[in-house]
Amino acid sequence: MRQTKTEALYHTIFDHAVEGIYLVTPEGELVAANPAFALIFGYASPEELATHISNPWAQLYCEPEEREKLCRILMKRGTVTGYESRACRKDGRVITISESVRAVRDKEGGLLYFRGSVGDITLLKQNADAYHENETDLRLMLEQAEQNKDVLLGIIDEVCVSHRMMEHMYINLVRDIVNALDSRRWWTRERSQRVASHALAIAEGMGFHEDEKRTLHFGALLHDIGQSVFYDELVDKPEKLTTDEVTLIRKHPEKGAMVLNKAKGLRDVMPFIRHHHERVDGKGYPDGLKGDEIPLGARIIHVATAYDSIMTDRPYRAAQGREYALREIARCTNTQFDPRVAEVALKVL
Repeated sequence: MRQTKTEALYHTIFDHAVEGIYLVTPEGELVAANPAFALIFGYASPEELATHISNPWAQLYCEPEEREKLCRILMKRGTVTGYESRACRKDGRVITISESVRAVRDKEGGLLYFRGSVGDITLLKQNADAYHENETDLRLMLEQAEQNKDVLLGIIDEVCVSHRMMEHMYINLVRDIVNALDSRRWWTRERSQRVASHALAIAEGMGFHEDEKRTLHFGALLHDIGQSVFYDELVDKPEKLTTDEVTLIRKHPEKGAMVLNKAKGLRDVMPFIRHHHERVDGKGYPDGLKGDEIPLGARIIHVATAYDSIMTDRPYRAAQGREYALREIARCTNTQFDPRVAEVALKVL
């Protein structure tokens, strides 16, 4: 059967995920595992893992009583996060893993699978004292691990629902990704969803069709994915950025477009992500486009992000309020912002 664009996106993310992902039946039988999961346990590929391991819960974990405890929690609560246990690799070495598992059920409530994400935290446990001596490195590492875990959990939840809910899965997948990225710091929590809401309000006011609004919605949700994935240490840096660092972080629209390059279903979205920091006077980045050279969706997202930035608290300043935000949009019309977009934004935001 021909693979859909959405399914291709899921497979791409599944196969290239940093953390190990697996699906097992309620009886513990292995249904699927990604390459990262196989490597954690010393196997060269999921295929090699499958030839040796048919029931990972029974064969990979060193302490049956811990596995039984995890199963009891899952049956009672349906989800477990950050569960630590010891597991055995193919070469016999014992490692410490952190695992998040959730029961996936059909619409009638029947149990379909347990899906889990696994990370090897052996070195983290062994070197905890050393990590505490360097708080910055520890924070960045934990944030990256938390980001990967939350993103992967959202992905696996979506993969396990029926094909008839594919469109619903698609939007939820994107929302789960950006929520996981945004929630790593208080001042960006739910930011992408707010930007998407502002952008859709503007698009509605400009008479966009449903397909156009759908594409814009994805673009607005994912607009800052390049910054979230590649530039954490610069985003959170307490000191003023150097000229070189400013140049580097201004590459995040290009990096965001690159992240989605293999997702054929998001090809129409990529120009919005790449160009959402362009200005109509040509002084934006990364390509210095001006006026109508900039995709309309990118021009809308640019206004939406500026409005949200002014309306929310930041580490270095408090929110400045709606009236101030609208005055700034009006002031920067024809230089930073497209006049048609700004006119509608001033009415609907």
